[in-house]
Amino acid sequence: MAAKRMNALDLIRGFSVLCMVVYHGVFSLIYLFHLPWYWFRSAMLSRVLVPAFAGVFILISGICSRFSHSSCKRGIKVLALGMLMSLVTAVVTPKLIICFGILHLLGISMILCGILHPLLDRIPWKTGFFTFLILFVIFYHLPDGYLGIGALRRYLRTTLPYLYPLGLPTPQFYSSDYYPLIPWFFMFCIGRFLGAYIQKEQSPQWLYPSRIPSVEWVGRHSLWIYILHQPVMIALFYLFFLLFPLK
Repeated sequence: MAAKRMNALDLIRGFSVLCMVVYHGVFSLIYLFHLPWYWFRSAMLSRVLVPAFAGVFILISGICSRFSHSSCKRGIKVLALGMLMSLVTAVVTPKLIICFGILHLLGISMILCGILHPLLDRIPWKTGFFTFLILFVIFYHLPDGYLGIGALRRYLRTTLPYLYPLGLPTPQFYSSDYYPLIPWFFMFCIGRFLGAYIQKEQSPQWLYPSRIPSVEWVGRHSLWIYILHQPVMIALFYLFFLLFPLK
């Protein structure tokens, strides 16, 4: 008998994808079409809300990876799509180039977990969950140039230009979508160990009922929606402003 689908995971992932679609749409309107929406640069949006929604998406992806029978194959596919997005943005919209975005992160995370699963599966889910949670907190600001929090903060910078996938960008580095392995691979692993709990224990019943089918549909098709939404929106924006030029 096929396992019941946990629609709550689709719902949460679908909502986070929709939030990212809205964010990327506004981002394109400002940086490609020069709309003067200065509120978009607020610290609350860029430093809190956007990482929160992306973190939920990565967390759910980690949970779902626990149920995948071919994590490495899926990871290679997702990474290839991420590389394709890098190529397309470099050619079509160089101002919005993606050097190491969320698809690169998810693809490599799936591959790493697929390779390391014999080792990861030996770790009790609580131990793994809290270990990677602590690592995520410690390394969260590594891309900003420091480790730790508060009085324990330690600065760590590099001038080497090719360490940005690890969370060590140079001051000149730019990517319109940037989710390096450190710290976000740790968030993926947190999700994987939550998935281990869901897999081994009796899952809460609230995970199963369908609540908002349209958003759950987005969650089930999140990969392709994430890949296609930017070119579709940019094309529609170009058409709109061609018909209704800004004065």
